[in-house]
Amino acid sequence: MTQIILKKRENTGSQPAAKMRRAGDVPGIIYGEGIASRNFSIPEAAVNKILKHQGGSALFDVELEGEGAPVKAILQALQKDPVTDRPVHIDLYQVRMDKTLRTEIPLHFIGIAPAIKDLGGTLVKQVDHLPIECLPGDLVQAVEVSIDLLKTFEDHIKAKDLKLPSGIKLHLDPETIILSVSAPRSEAELAALSGEVKADVSAIEVLTEKKKEGEEGEGEKEGEEKTTPVEKK
Repeated sequence: MTQIILKKRENTGSQPAAKMRRAGDVPGIIYGEGIASRNFSIPEAAVNKILKHQGGSALFDVELEGEGAPVKAILQALQKDPVTDRPVHIDLYQVRMDKTLRTEIPLHFIGIAPAIKDLGGTLVKQVDHLPIECLPGDLVQAVEVSIDLLKTFEDHIKAKDLKLPSGIKLHLDPETIILSVSAPRSEAELAALSGEVKADVSAIEVLTEKKKEGEEGEGEKEGEEKTTPVEKK
């Protein structure tokens, strides 16, 4: 992945941030242990590139405008618009290569589970990100987990069964179940789920009548001041 350029940002607050987003940029902040925080903006396309290539866990190089030398960073947090799902703010953590860091790395499940293929079961993922600690140089983008050993509905994979790369310390109870396979539902269970749910129609009618009575005479007064939600940075 190529180096990411961060544009130094002086103006903070909701209005400058909104203007920035309309121009196709995302406001952000970068900070680290014993390192002063700095505000920046970054093209939305670059944020999507980080998510695609780094998966939110691996190291990448960033250069803040005016600082010269690039530094190593990881994605610390990303806020998205709940409607459009577009990024609205990004936090980067500047790492020191001689200091251990705590983060999470995703699990990638590979292979074919006989309990799914032959018995019709459903894969149940209890954990999909691992809390870990390591030096930045030992950080990996993901940990692969083979599900080939899940042959029956009694089989499961625990944290202690994972094969982690050298230098990575797992912060999770070894007995934690990572994934298993659940048996398919019986015909009786499926019939119960598809059964008709009967509603209390009389209660709904009473509530509707009360609502109509309360709505009479209520309306927005002319000239009444409206409140507009403030956009969070």
